[in-house]
Amino acid sequence: MGDGALARIARDEGIIKSDQALQDIFKFCIDFRWSQITLWYYNWVPIPLAYTQVVFLTVRIYFLICIIGRQFIVDNESHWPIGIYFPLVTILQFIFYIGWSKVAEELLNPCGDDDADFDFESFLARNLKQALAIVD
Repeated sequence: MGDGALARIARDEGIIKSDQALQDIFKFCIDFRWSQITLWYYNWVPIPLAYTQVVFLTVRIYFLICIIGRQFIVDNESHWPIGIYFPLVTILQFIFYIGWSKVAEELLNPCGDDDADFDFESFLARNLKQALAIVD
């Protein structure tokens, strides 16, 4: 018997007082099931390794080109003086692009393998065990 059948029996026995409460329980059970399926899909389908490698190389090559291409060239025309001493836009781009590439690298294993990381498989196993205990 599934959780919906148990909720229906509880409604028939008068433990659940209204049809609205029964409907809310059904909706909660369905939402919980879909959240577990979504977690399982995230764990089952890996992010391709090529994605993170392409992002890693693209960002590094872009900033290698920026080092050469955005150098200040001395001439007699007036320039914005802050650009000579501190390349603000280039530094902001560097921070954002490197941050995005670090996120792409983290997507390889979002739950991690270290001792301090979240143990994803045990979480799914525990939820499956509890779901089977409800059915019994």
